[in-house]
Amino acid sequence: MMLNKSIELFFSYAHEDEELRDELAKHLAILKRQKVISTWYDRDISAGDESKQEIEKRLNSADVILLLISADFLASDFCWGIELKRAMERHEAGEARVIPIIVREVDWKGSPFGKLQALPKNAEPVTNWANRDQAFADIARGIRRAVKDLRALPSNPNQNSSFYIERPPIETNCYQTITQPGALLRIKAPQKMGKTFLLEKVLDYGRKQDYQTVKLDLRLAEKNILADYQSFLKSICVEVAESLGLEAQLENYWRELYGLNKNCTRYWQKYLLPSLNKPLVFALDNFERLFAYEELFDNFCSLLRGWYELAKAETKVGLLWQQLRLVVVHSTEVYPKLDTNYSPFNVGVAMELPEFTQQQVAQAATHYPLEGKLSEAGLQELMELVGGHP
Repeated sequence: MMLNKSIELFFSYAHEDEELRDELAKHLAILKRQKVISTWYDRDISAGDESKQEIEKRLNSADVILLLISADFLASDFCWGIELKRAMERHEAGEARVIPIIVREVDWKGSPFGKLQALPKNAEPVTNWANRDQAFADIARGIRRAVKDLRALPSNPNQNSSFYIERPPIETNCYQTITQPGALLRIKAPQKMGKTFLLEKVLDYGRKQDYQTVKLDLRLAEKNILADYQSFLKSICVEVAESLGLEAQLENYWRELYGLNKNCTRYWQKYLLPSLNKPLVFALDNFERLFAYEELFDNFCSLLRGWYELAKAETKVGLLWQQLRLVVVHSTEVYPKLDTNYSPFNVGVAMELPEFTQQQVAQAATHYPLEGKLSEAGLQELMELVGGHP
């Protein structure tokens, strides 16, 4: 994981916007002090450095490229023809994350970055905000979320894929599912079949679509939390809020008079979902951890099914819930019986991972010392011994 790696940010901007760039840099100072990010812009060029070469070097090494969009930026041949062009090439190749930041009013629709999610909220230009500190704080939170996603990726981009053998068309079907508003994707397989690897690929695909992603691994849930449903729901709400760079603010939305599922739904509907400016892929890994807690499992499944049904309505509330894309990952263990009308396990899209074919086993063997040593007969013997289980 890239947990200890400082993410390198590159500022692409017109010099007419330098004061706005400096203000943004102040709001990112806490991330620099925490050694979460390092930043670079052309004023950092040392005396004697070749200006253009140094800019291109930094542009090619940056993890995140911030485009400070204004009329001057769009009019600059260097910003448009060199920095923007290279930034989008690296973004499309998955080598860097490009984040447009609208600093001054300008018509930027239809530009190469027009399909990307811009900051601040609703792409409202910074100079249009009554309080610019609020605009820059919103931008800083968006950058923090992007950086958190990047730091969660493997330090070697091929680390996961090296040991993941694709089972077409499962991967493509999963990717297509999470692009659907209000989707519910269920990934099911026995233990050690590659469910979590597939989930990481799905989340990575979501990030490349500029979606926000939050993954909760239920194996990490403590028993005292699982023993109390209210604590369980509140812990999920707080963890999701923090993952999105938001203050928890549970006390503003949780009402003692309401039931727990209603309170949780209310918190998401009135606070979390309206705070999003892009789809959210919310993944629950190792869902089977809940099977042993029958009452909690029954109530939580009813909650998830309710969220899925809310997204079906073509109303203001329904459109809010359509931003949420649920992914539930679980083993093939028998789960407690559920009312079919309140179960998330009979709706949405189900993907069950099959065992490897002999060809896929041979492909997997290339990642181990077996490569070149496993004859056709040996491969057949291995298949008979372990089947197609990875």
